Amino acid sequence: MHETDGRRHTKALVGLKMAKFDSRPLKWTDILGRFEAHSHQTHTHNTLGLIGALQDRGWIFWPEGSSQRQRWDEGCAELWSFLNRLGTRRDLEKQDLATAMREFIQEFEHTTGRMYQMLYGEVEDPDNDPNIAELFDWFNFTFRSAIYALLSGWIDDKQDHFLVTARINLTTGETSQERSGTPMRVPKKYRHTTRRL
Repeated sequence: MHETDGRRHTKALVGLKMAKFDSRPLKWTDILGRFEAHSHQTHTHNTLGLIGALQDRGWIFWPEGSSQRQRWDEGCAELWSFLNRLGTRRDLEKQDLATAMREFIQEFEHTTGRMYQMLYGEVEDPDNDPNIAELFDWFNFTFRSAIYALLSGWIDDKQDHFLVTARINLTTGETSQERSGTPMRVPKKYRHTTRRL
């Protein structure tokens, strides 16, 4: 009898902790999702969006058209270009994953290091500035998302395979699109890691 009561009490405590966890504010990891939950195309799309959002943060520090803002935008463009060319690196250049990862990490460290140097001279107390702290969160989140995109780019079962067929009636100007194909298929042994934490 007591053993059953003890189990019920333990289950109630676990349920209470889970309820608190589920009601917490969303964190970046909740939005990004787990690695196995998304295809390479989704990871890449998310990363490119994050780089665009990071670029938009430049307005906090510099007006558009200033030389600093231009350097900030160029840094973001370099990261965006690297991630946007993953398919070319894998399929056309036959680059291996280790080389792609090494080159991306070097690019990321160089670019974000320059960006940090730029930021350091713009505020009175950079080590305690909330805008700079937030940018470091953006750097970290973008890095994690980029690693997901890179790694998934070299895993065949992480690929979506879709074909979009567009039809245009030259007489009427009417257009239509048809999408066909198959989404990625997560291998059975990894499916449990597709669920939210």
